[in-house]
Amino acid sequence: MHELSECVASGVDYIDGGKKDHWGDAVDNTWKPITFLSTSSNISCGYIRSLKCQNLIFNCIRFRGEICCRKQNNIANINEDFYVLAFPQRPFWVTTNNSKEIRSEPRNTYLFSNILSCKSHDNMGYDTLNIIIPTRTLNALVSKMEHLYVFSPEQDGKKQELLRDIALLTFEKLPFLDEDEARFLENNLLNILLFTLENHSGQTEINDTSVKLAHRKRINDFIFNHLSDEFMNPDSIAQANGISVGYLHQIFKPTGCSIMETIRELRLEMAKQLLTNTSARMLSVTEIAYRLGFKYPSDFSRSFKQKYGTSPKSIR
Repeated sequence: MHELSECVASGVDYIDGGKKDHWGDAVDNTWKPITFLSTSSNISCGYIRSLKCQNLIFNCIRFRGEICCRKQNNIANINEDFYVLAFPQRPFWVTTNNSKEIRSEPRNTYLFSNILSCKSHDNMGYDTLNIIIPTRTLNALVSKMEHLYVFSPEQDGKKQELLRDIALLTFEKLPFLDEDEARFLENNLLNILLFTLENHSGQTEINDTSVKLAHRKRINDFIFNHLSDEFMNPDSIAQANGISVGYLHQIFKPTGCSIMETIRELRLEMAKQLLTNTSARMLSVTEIAYRLGFKYPSDFSRSFKQKYGTSPKSIR
């Protein structure tokens, strides 16, 4: 059954009076771990409306009187890696890997990884529509993602305009109770995003048709939902989805990863979620390995350290 969630929260926090509202927690729960810093203003107010459409989470966020930022300690507590597709109405800052700060412009659109620090402008508050896209969803479509993309009218022209218009229109029409409608809209938005990314990356093949992209995403979701099956392999995946093994390899070729590599990557990402989730602390590292289809805990620990640079036990 398609999960559909909606969160609407708003409030005014009179700092002198000590009134506390729930909107700050709502932002933290829907937009992942963030930190609020006080400013010289004696009043702060905020609003968020968050809706889920398949794997995508649409957020309309507005607030004043506080600085919103994602610091390194927030990043460390994120369970699942994701990208933010942002359509800012007011400036914010993104810190790149080389510690360079980039100031966003409302005329541009931004796609950036959650591993980058970001913060709102000190005095202007925050006003944006953004879409949270799981990294695994994008990795199923593009072989190698950069950490930051900037889409501008000069470089991307009507592609950027179309991407913005479709995102805004989709958000306005949500929620869609029919799962097929929601999946159709998600696929369309992702296809337009890939269309825009063509100007910035050579990783999306020209012959990657919408049909192939839709099949690859569907297979990726199937793999994600069957990670506990230790015997999952190209033959079983192809059979379960009514396609040939040859076609399965063909639709995953543009990602640069084989089917078994894709399975391993998704298992490791889910393992990281479980290891950092406080509600799963009763599970040992060995139990997590078996639950995610690893035949040998030692293989799991070695692969985890190779991907994340640390052992599974060290991040608990």
